[in-house]
Amino acid sequence: MRRILITGVSRGLGLSLAKEALRRGFGVVGVGRHCSGELADRESFRFVELDLSVTERIEAGLERSIPGSEQIDYAVLSAGTHGPLRLSTSISVAEIESVMRLNTLANKVVLDW
Repeated sequence: MRRILITGVSRGLGLSLAKEALRRGFGVVGVGRHCSGELADRESFRFVELDLSVTERIEAGLERSIPGSEQIDYAVLSAGTHGPLRLSTSISVAEIESVMRLNTLANKVVLDW
């Protein structure tokens, strides 16, 4: 069975992608902060609880949850946030860094792993 890693499976696009992958016969390793009840009991689904905004913990979390002998054939990196929707003059650098950490840096860490 081909196995796909999907980030952001708690809701939205990631959840929909995970359900579709399962329907098509993939084994799914879902990464997110919370496990959706729609996926929790599916036979070919395994949930990895991980906050991808904490980039320094991603690699260890993946290592702890996914055995090195388990091959991941595909990765869909759908976790993300749009951040605050305000004029840039009213958004702090910390808020921008938070968005960049999840939307960009977390994906780099997952792909390098």
